[in-house]
Amino acid sequence: LFVRACYEQSRKGITVALVIFARTDTIWWHEYAMKAAELRLLRGRVKFIDPDTGEEGDAAGAPTVVLVFRPGHEGPTDVSAMVRENGQARLFGVKGG
Repeated sequence: LFVRACYEQSRKGITVALVIFARTDTIWWHEYAMKAAELRLLRGRVKFIDPDTGEEGDAAGAPTVVLVFRPGHEGPTDVSAMVRENGQARLFGVKGG
């Protein structure tokens, strides 16, 4: 599993950040994603922009999360939600959520 590999790299001293689908109904989510130092849920469906044309692509097929695995992290995960208001990204967090 890719997420497990990211977690294991953090145990070796490497900070790893990844953008993936928030599949909270899966085993890997509870075994590895919830061990991340940071978990940032993105409101709505992510759309990526083509760097060559500047055009938006289709929306992602599922909710998206940013996970950050940090070396030495043993405590609870910091959970936050990122929302867009008036074109600006805002972050709402819960320490040790």
